Amino acid sequence: MTGDPAAPTLATYYAMGVRNFDVRGALDSLVRQATVQNPDALSDARCPGQCVGQRPTLDTYLALRYAANDICHCWGGAAETLERSLADFSLAMWARQAGRGDLSRRLRPRGDYWKNTFNPAVGYQAARRADGSWQPGSSPSTDIGFAQGTSATYTWMVPQNVSGLATLMGGREAAATRLDGLCHDENGNWPVLGGNLLRYDPTNEPGIHAPWLYNGLGQPWKTQETVRRIVDTAYGVGPGRPLRAIPRAAARGRRRRGSRGGCAGAREPEVGRSGVTAWEAVAAYPAGCHSRTATSWISRWPSRRPQNAAR
Repeated sequence: MTGDPAAPTLATYYAMGVRNFDVRGALDSLVRQATVQNPDALSDARCPGQCVGQRPTLDTYLALRYAANDICHCWGGAAETLERSLADFSLAMWARQAGRGDLSRRLRPRGDYWKNTFNPAVGYQAARRADGSWQPGSSPSTDIGFAQGTSATYTWMVPQNVSGLATLMGGREAAATRLDGLCHDENGNWPVLGGNLLRYDPTNEPGIHAPWLYNGLGQPWKTQETVRRIVDTAYGVGPGRPLRAIPRAAARGRRRRGSRGGCAGAREPEVGRSGVTAWEAVAAYPAGCHSRTATSWISRWPSRRPQNAAR
């Protein structure tokens, strides 16, 4: 698909105390993948979707500090930039926790490269060309530069720096209002079943984490309310309880199919969705490797909404 998902996955395992694997070997391998361009980096084989090149066009990415959509040899430049930023931040935190401070300091700035594809003119992530110009026609509903999602969804893929994203959006209050607009339609309803290019989509990975970002914006009760609605509305549990999310046309005209056995489907991404549902069920969500101990965002215990807080 896109990005380098092994990096945040293993970094989170390490932050949670997992040590029964070759920690140094895994970290060194992923760092090499993030710093040395591999022979397939300029290949378009099996693109989009299953590009054979890991970290495609790496040398150009490191020079520009973003994945140029017109030459990236990837599914979408903006999506690639967002996912690599998260991967590199994760590697930096892993290195710091493993006592490799020099490596951590070298990788840490790359965790903010996502800022280079945030288009201030539209207030969303957008595809950017190698010459620095923005892809024409940028809008929240566009999927150009993204993978199985739109700019409206991908713009929130910055769990490693929620405060930085909020700053670009005008502050935490403004960002929370924007997130309200992702999780509610213009009439205040909960469009949490997918099928709307501008709203939250629980049927695919790019924005699954979005409701938990309210925690980082100082409004945790909205995480609780939103997650509760998703659990109660979008998914069934057990054999014969179908995924109730509305199938939508994915990128390039391919249609997504719902799980046939509740949320625990037989293929990706339903398997991943089932994992998220498990976290929802225990009222938590892994916030990743941001400190020396694993952190979680609490989502479903009874909230303490301020009396004057708007829904």
